[in-house]
Amino acid sequence: MSNVTSNFQLSGLHCESCKKISEKRIKKIKGVTETITNIETGELAISGDRAITKQEVITALEGTDYQVN
Repeated sequence: MSNVTSNFQLSGLHCESCKKISEKRIKKIKGVTETITNIETGELAISGDRAITKQEVITALEGTDYQVN
């Protein structure tokens, strides 16, 4: 099984709690093995056994103040 990293830009993250909430939701996406989020820059790296789409991240973050740019 190969490891694929998908990179995205998030907005709406303000603190460590924002990071934890967003990562918890994103980790529920099928195939995700790890997430790394930089609160200051909004950069999100998702590692998994396949490429994760922007739409999957948008869906995972529905109902929050976090946006995928």
